Amino acid sequence: GLSFDDEGNLYVADWLNHRIQKFEIVL
Repeated sequence: GLSFDDEGNLYVADWLNHRIQKFEIVL
């Protein structure tokens, strides 16, 4: 699933591979 933290960073959770990818949003 997708989620955002308080700083607006995007996290993509890949449950099949048991990992979380972090994407920093630059505005």
